[in-house]
Amino acid sequence: MNLEKRKIPRIALIDCSWKIEKSLKDEKWEVFSGSFGSRNCRRYLPRPPYEIDIFFYEATSSIEGEVGTKGRLAITDESPHFTNEQIRERISRGGIFVCFINSSVVDCSNMTRELCYSPIPISVDTEYAVSNYIKLVHQRDLWGSLFQEKSLKLPVVGKLRPYIPTSSKWGIDIIAENENEDFIAAEIRIGAGYVCLLPEFKSSDWAVQALLKEILPKIKPDLFPEYQPTRWINNQEYKFNDVLILEEKLKRLRQKYEKEKARVEEAAEKKESEFRPFKCLLVSTDQEDKFDKIDRLSSCVEQTLKYLGFHVRNIDEERKKQKKDKREDFHIIDGKFFALVECQGTQSGCKEEYFSKLVQYMNLYKTESGKIDIQGLLIINYLRLMPPIRRPRMFEEHVRGAEIRREAEKQGIGLLSAFELFKLVQAEKAKKITKKQVRDCLKGVGLILAEPWIRKCQKEDG
Repeated sequence: MNLEKRKIPRIALIDCSWKIEKSLKDEKWEVFSGSFGSRNCRRYLPRPPYEIDIFFYEATSSIEGEVGTKGRLAITDESPHFTNEQIRERISRGGIFVCFINSSVVDCSNMTRELCYSPIPISVDTEYAVSNYIKLVHQRDLWGSLFQEKSLKLPVVGKLRPYIPTSSKWGIDIIAENENEDFIAAEIRIGAGYVCLLPEFKSSDWAVQALLKEILPKIKPDLFPEYQPTRWINNQEYKFNDVLILEEKLKRLRQKYEKEKARVEEAAEKKESEFRPFKCLLVSTDQEDKFDKIDRLSSCVEQTLKYLGFHVRNIDEERKKQKKDKREDFHIIDGKFFALVECQGTQSGCKEEYFSKLVQYMNLYKTESGKIDIQGLLIINYLRLMPPIRRPRMFEEHVRGAEIRREAEKQGIGLLSAFELFKLVQAEKAKKITKKQVRDCLKGVGLILAEPWIRKCQKEDG
């Protein structure tokens, strides 16, 4: 058996110091950092609680300073990421919650009521300053390595005060007490899991490592199914030469793999950057989103139309420079084909005013130029926050949708959603159709759909 191959429990560090996180990551534990939140900090956890096996929480004076609540640890429950109830549910199904309580934190009952239900409010009473003497009263062999005189921040100020009604279905064991027989550490059983309330240690990262390596595997071995206290047997000095030779070969193979992986990832990122304007068609609006690094829809459409082989004239930019009123976004030309293009991006559905504006622009152009044989192309990225495959067809849910589509056919206007344009480009990149065939599709009037056109082109090509 390879003793190094064991399941690694997922660990959440809630409001813990960076030293603990670094220490655990150095040891290759799977660690996620989060916060219970305060007045100035939103609670956050990268993984949902049901995916976490062990929670570590530091209820320390440093957190108190951030909270700004003297003498009481303020724990909120406003985050969409997780709730205390979800953590309690995970504990009851076999998880572990370890809380390090600093002596300056007077009342943790708000948290423990959430985690342990109301029968067991636990608080820390700071009325009593006690001596350095610590007495283990529960499982001395198990907890002895943790409660060493040099490991604790002494003197320990305060005591745990557990109130347990006789009707309580939960079990609690006092781990340690002082010379006055005040409880300073406790282990609470909640369903199939545990909540461990511990005092503050001089080295919190050392305490967490000791818990993970020596204590928690014995309390909940199912979280460490292949845990072996003799895992040192796989250290380098106990291996045979034949094994070392094979391990060196494996190391070289991994290095080769990592090098090739880096090369492929770099190529993928380069391709992703190349396709960025096409993907942004699905999420962009009329405004540039610098936070999400999303270009304006008009910019994405312009790059896409140029890629497809249209000659594109940016009318919007020209009129801005000339300080003239807003008109259509582009003119596109392909041989004898000429069309005015208007782009709209919105979080809501398609609006009739978008269509009416393009009709107005076309009539103005006909009057000014004297040209009659022109077309229009209306491109809308609607319901942009919804996955495109769930969006209805263009104007399908509009009260006058059918009339608008008929009017578009009469006026010589193509109605094209950003998603349909994306699908046409995607098909061209997959070599299912050509750029000329995509251009021919965009010359249509009425509702333009990608998939019927792609099937038609593939059938004609045989």
